[in-house]
Amino acid sequence: LVSAAQMNIKTTSMKGKTSGWQDSLLNPRESKHAREVLRNIRIACCGGAQMLPTLEEDLWIETIQYLRMRHHLDDVRVRVVDNYLQRATTGELSSCFKCGLQLQTLFIVPCGCLVCTECIDSNTNVCPACTQTFDFDQFQQLQPGLVYKWTLNKWFEDKERESAAALRRQLNEDQGVNDTINDGSEAAPAVAAALPPGGGVERNRADEPINLVGHNNNSRNRAGRRRTKDHQCTFSRANADGKCLRCREEHFDCNFLVNGGQCSICFKNAEDCPQHASKALLVTNKLLSLREAELAGNRSVKVSHAASRLLGENTVPTQRPLKAIIFSQFRILLDYVGDRLIRRFGGSGVAEFWGSTRSKELEKFKHSSSCFCMLLGTEGSHGLDLSFVTNIILLDELYDKSLEEQVVARAYRMGATGRVEVEQLVARDSVEELMEEMNDRESKSAKAYDDTQSLNDDAKKQEDPQDSRKKKATHAKLHYLLKNVRLARTATKENGESERDPLPSPAAERQKSRAAVRFGEPTVHEIL
Repeated sequence: LVSAAQMNIKTTSMKGKTSGWQDSLLNPRESKHAREVLRNIRIACCGGAQMLPTLEEDLWIETIQYLRMRHHLDDVRVRVVDNYLQRATTGELSSCFKCGLQLQTLFIVPCGCLVCTECIDSNTNVCPACTQTFDFDQFQQLQPGLVYKWTLNKWFEDKERESAAALRRQLNEDQGVNDTINDGSEAAPAVAAALPPGGGVERNRADEPINLVGHNNNSRNRAGRRRTKDHQCTFSRANADGKCLRCREEHFDCNFLVNGGQCSICFKNAEDCPQHASKALLVTNKLLSLREAELAGNRSVKVSHAASRLLGENTVPTQRPLKAIIFSQFRILLDYVGDRLIRRFGGSGVAEFWGSTRSKELEKFKHSSSCFCMLLGTEGSHGLDLSFVTNIILLDELYDKSLEEQVVARAYRMGATGRVEVEQLVARDSVEELMEEMNDRESKSAKAYDDTQSLNDDAKKQEDPQDSRKKKATHAKLHYLLKNVRLARTATKENGESERDPLPSPAAERQKSRAAVRFGEPTVHEIL
């Protein structure tokens, strides 16, 4: 994604006979596309999605013919470029001829070399790999015009999950495991908790699906999953895929923190969060440790300094139940993180504050002892009283810090009886670190401006209204991030471990021993 943005900026910045400024992401008229590009980069930092380059066949043929007819390249170099296009459109990586960095998309130089965006200088017409000169206009015309298709990791995970479930069903049929239907009046047998999905089935015992008579499947509408009211669902213990045998709707109102991590209704097992989930993995592990500590009675409870001074040092702290808010301004990110949380903890432990059921979800989050986490978007950043919340996790760095203050104020407000821990997730060596540094500088400059602001600024404000200044500031931030975001390279040590080797940038000077995604330093808000 970063490479695609850099390709656009560098090719449209070259000083050729024809200008490509009209297509540049830095052009104010293209601000809509620039915001979309930056949004996609930020979502990709959270591990929830990726891009797949696509290329139309006629453009593919035109690029190959251009190399043969205009630049007179031999068959070997033409075949190298053709193989690169094949790999790019199938999700595979190709190496830069200059630095060896592997990316999906690279620049095609008229000499036949493939170089990354970090090795090309928009002010020089010399190939960094073979030092041959080229014409700027011919270089621009040679780029194939890749189109990027947005794909969610959740789609691939759902396909893999469905394939595994289909394989289990086929194995059960081959082994002669027959399910029978019961009336669902009794709870699922305790032995079901010890059964792995699709295996360990006792042949001499009836492996019955459970039948939910009058079960209301419309209890939530999460992430576009449809529900039918008063549907009679039956679930197979042998298949353990969590889907009804009749309507194939998946059951999500599970509780995986009991019964050994298996739902007692649909026999579905808890799923660990994969490594590529990035921020979802860190959030899951964080909540899991907090929840397990709470259930074991080991969660630390502290009294604020103000309470100690007013009520005495021997004040006994009150144990508040774990209630965590997961906030993001991107709904697509909340859907992905929410799906991973539901598959690890069960739907009974996660609430989603959006849509027509958000009032019911909020009541569930407030009053249900099994629900300890709620996903919150921008629509819930104002007007809510969440003074009972103990933890807030911000999934992404925000443009508008006042929005972050509003989210924190949902819990850090009058009526709260304890401390609130607010933690910020930042992807290392990414655009989020640039945003963090930019916001820090902006807050300092805003404070300095407020201290020195003159009382005679009314005339200036009339000439330059606040909305206009805000729009200009937004464009300036957008251009700064797109021009300064860099690729984060990964080098391999002698022992085979990977080591981050970012390109020269403000983020490159930071410590290299941090995790790829880190929690910000916890900010503890203490309220008497």
